[in-house]
Amino acid sequence: MLNLGKSLTLCLAASALMLSACGKEAKPNLLKDIQVEMSSWRLTKNATDAYPNLPEEKAKKRYANDMMFNYFRKEENPEKRHLTAAMAYLGYAQMNTRARPAYCTKLRVDISAFKSRFESQHRAEDKAVDTILAKQSLTRDMIWEQNERMMMVNVKNDLLRAGGLHGSHAMCSDIKKKPQKYAQPFNFTKIMPVAAAQLRQAQAQAVTQHAELTAAPTLRK
Repeated sequence: MLNLGKSLTLCLAASALMLSACGKEAKPNLLKDIQVEMSSWRLTKNATDAYPNLPEEKAKKRYANDMMFNYFRKEENPEKRHLTAAMAYLGYAQMNTRARPAYCTKLRVDISAFKSRFESQHRAEDKAVDTILAKQSLTRDMIWEQNERMMMVNVKNDLLRAGGLHGSHAMCSDIKKKPQKYAQPFNFTKIMPVAAAQLRQAQAQAVTQHAELTAAPTLRK
C-alpha cells in the first residue's frame, strides 16, 4: 500500500523544490528557509520536534503550513506571494499528474484515471495557477523541465518503497485499480490551506481586474 504519510513528505518537498523557480522574484532568504525546512530529509524531524503530540502526518501538514504562513506574513508584495503559492502547488501537482503517471507508464501501467481524478479535484487551483503563470510569462512545461529529473527520482523511490517486496509495478497497478482511493487524500486545499488561500486571492483579483477593464470602455462613452 502507498504510505500516504511518506508520499505527503515527498509532495511537500516537491513544493519546496519548485520555490527555486521564483527565488529571484521573492525575498530569497525567506524562500531559502522554506526550501531547507521542507526538504524531505528535514521535514519529518522538524515537524515531529515542533509538534510532538500530533500524529506524524498531521504534524507535517501543520509545520509546512506554518512555514508558508510565516513567509506570506513577511512578504508584502501580493504578486510575489501569489507566485510562491503557485510554485508550491505546481510541485505538489506535477508530482502526481506528471511524475507518477510517467513512471508507471514506463512500467506499462496506465494510471491516467488517477491523474484525471487528481485534476478534477483541483480545477480551481489549476485555473488560479495558470492566471499567475501567465502574468509572469511562465508555463507549466517550463517549470516541469527545470525539475523533472529530481521529481522522477523522488517518485520512483516513493513507489518502490510503497510496493515493498512486490515492487513499484504492483504499486502502480493498485493505483490503476483504485484511482479515487489514492487521489482523494492528495487535496491541496486541505493539506496546504495557507498557500491555497493565496491562489484564491490571486484568482479573485484577476476576475476583478478583468471586470474593470471590460467596464472601462462603457464608462468612457
